[in-house]
Amino acid sequence: MTRDLDDALAALRDAPAPMPRALRSRILADAAAARPAPVRPAPWWRIWPGLAGLSAAALTGLWIGGTQPEAVWDVVPGLVAQEAVFEDVFAGPLLGDEA
Repeated sequence: MTRDLDDALAALRDAPAPMPRALRSRILADAAAARPAPVRPAPWWRIWPGLAGLSAAALTGLWIGGTQPEAVWDVVPGLVAQEAVFEDVFAGPLLGDEA
């Protein structure tokens, strides 16, 4: 089956394109005549929003990572009591411990 598929794909690859030669030559001539637009670097003032976002994300990560868990419990509204969560997480046996 794969041999038949390979033969069919080879026949399609070797078949001439159904496009008229005049149209093909015009397309290739237009593509050769077209020049890509020069790439210009962005002005220096356009990098400030990116730098501001990067620094804000870095400072937020440092704040979240550096604060004690008690401060996070105070800041984030809607969390359940800290003791209830710790009892749910650490109530069972730890990995490898026998109950």
